[in-house]
Amino acid sequence: ACYNVSFKSGENVDQDLRVELALRKYGFASFTDYLIAACRMAIADGLLPAVNVGGLKRTDMKKVKPYISYLEYPLESISPRMAKKGMPHQICAGKRPEVRIRVLRQAGQLRIPVTTGILVGMGETRKERYQALEMLLQLHRRYGNIQEVFVRPCRTVSSAEGVTPRADPAGDASAMVDTV
Repeated sequence: ACYNVSFKSGENVDQDLRVELALRKYGFASFTDYLIAACRMAIADGLLPAVNVGGLKRTDMKKVKPYISYLEYPLESISPRMAKKGMPHQICAGKRPEVRIRVLRQAGQLRIPVTTGILVGMGETRKERYQALEMLLQLHRRYGNIQEVFVRPCRTVSSAEGVTPRADPAGDASAMVDTV
């Protein structure tokens, strides 16, 4: 039997001074070097590493590729409206559609298997959900590396940092049924 282990982090974790200091303390020059070491340890234990660590740069994707079974990188939404004030991606430039699509294209060019998908319930329209799924289909037709597409319900949550999407198994059932 094969088992996956999923390494996850937030967006731009390598730009956090606390993370940088902790990595240096343990002898890692970068978050990517740490990620590779973790993946190598998993492989040595018979596990298949997958990563969901935000938008890796192309050079970092190339470095990580030999050590991962796939990259999990959700498109989430194709709507630029999601980055406007009061919307879920307002505080995270890495979740803008153009950034997400660029990273997915780079993974395709590097022939890295990808699990991706969309979130339903962030304030997107039916048309935007279909456009996002169409974009994923186009990327797969071009590169052939998308192994799984999820349609995940979520809800938006307000906090001191802004509005963010959160997983919500209940979600908007009618929007989910309408999407799939």
